[in-house]
Amino acid sequence: MKRIVFTAVALTISLASCKTEKSDKENQVVEPVVVEKKIEDSKFPKIENSFANMKTIFSDSFEFIEGIGLTEIGVVANEGGKYQLIYFLEDKSDFDRIQELNVAFRVYPKSQDGKDANASTIASKCEVQQLENTFVTISNEFTVDQKEFEKVKVYFYHPKDGVQGRMMTILDVKF
Repeated sequence: MKRIVFTAVALTISLASCKTEKSDKENQVVEPVVVEKKIEDSKFPKIENSFANMKTIFSDSFEFIEGIGLTEIGVVANEGGKYQLIYFLEDKSDFDRIQELNVAFRVYPKSQDGKDANASTIASKCEVQQLENTFVTISNEFTVDQKEFEKVKVYFYHPKDGVQGRMMTILDVKF
């Protein structure tokens, strides 16, 4: 009888220690592995930051579709009343895929007389460039008659396949 009790106690202790080991494994935190894009090894052309007069019109993260996202949009006033848009790409973006696309910036001017003003689109081929520690694509120079817009819609599109993912809307934009 003592032998059965001793065996039962030993078996209980053994099972309890197994549960402890299992629960310790379950409580372990697994750190995610983050793969960073190496800025210094970038295959994209490096440009100088000559955008001291850039006005930020969007500064939040927005993902259009997996692999295509922006963190900021800025507008730069150049000489002669011309402007350029600077699109700051998310670090996790698929830059090769972005280079196959165009980016559109559709402006809806505020009407002066209460009537709907004509919308116009500023579209540019995406060319990824390295600006300091981030990646950007920059629009061609453009002119606009008005400097205040009721809303702006931004989207990426492929010339043959159309719009890629979601469209971003920004309200009350001023250049």
